[in-house]
Amino acid sequence: ILLGTVITKKHKEILSNLKKPIVIVGQKVSKYACVYHDDKQAAFDMATLILNSDCHKFGYLSVTDKDEAAGRLRTAGVLEALEKKGLTKDDMVRVESDFSIEAGYESMKELLK
Repeated sequence: ILLGTVITKKHKEILSNLKKPIVIVGQKVSKYACVYHDDKQAAFDMATLILNSDCHKFGYLSVTDKDEAAGRLRTAGVLEALEKKGLTKDDMVRVESDFSIEAGYESMKELLK
């Protein structure tokens, strides 16, 4: 079992050389059994809920777009919700962080300024 991470070329090389079956959790990787959810739709739904609550300042704490699920797809969902509301990426404050608790804490402090 491989828990989702940024899937690199090195990961794919190692995966292709495995002699045993593998399940990847949290990312969708072609040619492998994967368990994942629709990150784009989840982020769209979350952002829509917030935008419909008379939110005046939209903030988004994200991770790198190199991460397909938590980065690129979630950001795409948020941007789609903004667009549907007649807004653009310039109408939100976005702070990128990594997956550590410390970085999340510091990034949230920055977001709240």
